[in-house]
Order: sequence, then structure tokens, then C-alpha cells
Amino acid sequence: NVNNVIITTVNAITQRVIPRIKLQQLSFELTIGKSINIKELKNFLVNSGYIETGKVLELGDFSIRGGIIDIFAPGEVGAVRLDLFGDVLDGIRQFDPISQRTVSKMSNIRLGPVSEVIFDKASISRFRQNYRKEFGASHSNDILYESVSAGNKYQGVEHWLPFFHEKLETIFDYLPRVTITLDDNLD
Repeated sequence: NVNNVIITTVNAITQRVIPRIKLQQLSFELTIGKSINIKELKNFLVNSGYIETGKVLELGDFSIRGGIIDIFAPGEVGAVRLDLFGDVLDGIRQFDPISQRTVSKMSNIRLGPVSEVIFDKASISRFRQNYRKEFGASHSNDILYESVSAGNKYQGVEHWLPFFHEKLETIFDYLPRVTITLDDNLD
């Protein structure tokens, strides 16, 4: 039985986040010895906010070079190199993105999204609909609208999160049976 303690501010705990079901869908598990559909993996990475690059250096980068796939995932996964033998995952190694040297070996990983804003067809369509409903017809000089419509990241697009989802949740939805205590100095 594991007990965790989360210490946070009122502003942070009331912030809306993506629905749990959407987050569960944005997960890709990889295990040594199992086949990988590279097209499915690439689609997952692109739809989850990763950007294909020549060399993985930053969070959210990925690179596919033949039988080697590098991914810089968020959280404790970090930068990983997948070694393939045909379509079978032969090895998973965490590596330092600067030196490109192996840090440790792993037997499996679970990849998650890089961003709360996912640029799949449904979320782009929902954004466009909500944006037009809120601000009226878009003009060609509306950089945010045009950028999102093209499926491109835009600086600060996370502020528009409610436009991408039908409903948002709070951390209380993620942790339904949680004990809440407040500092005695809280107004």
C-alpha cells in the first residue's frame, strides 16, 4: 500500500487538465522481444506532440533512422534509444542527449504525451469550431487559428486547452478518494 503526499497551491489544484480517458489513450507501451509497428509508433508520437528531428536533443524530439529510434519522452523515461531487429524491439537504452552515451538499460517503457494539446483531426476540428463560436469567422491573418488548423504548435497554445476538449477535469477527478488538508493560515 503506497501513500503519496501532494503539496500544491490552490491555483494549481483548481487548474483544469485533459480528461483521464484521453490521457489513457495517449499511452504507448514498448517491451523488449515484442513487435513494433513503426507506422503506429510514429503516428502516436506525432499525435502526442513529439517532433521528428535529425538528432534527439530536447524534450519531445524523436528520430527514426532505420533500426534505431530515439525518443526524448517526458518524465522519468527521458531520452531512450530503441534498437530493432527487423520489427522486433531488441533493446531499450536510456541515453544522455548531449553525449549520446548509454546511461542505463530498460526492459520496457510506457510513453506518454509531450503536451496536453494534441493535434489530431478531432481536436483540431473542435478547436476551430470553438474558436469561431467564441470570436466569429476567422481571418487569414489570425496566426493562432491558421497555425492550429495546419496542425502546427503555436507558442502558448496550452492556454487554449478548453477549445481542444469537450470537457476538462481537475486533479480531484484523477484522485477521487483523496484526503485534503489546508494550511491553517489559508484565507
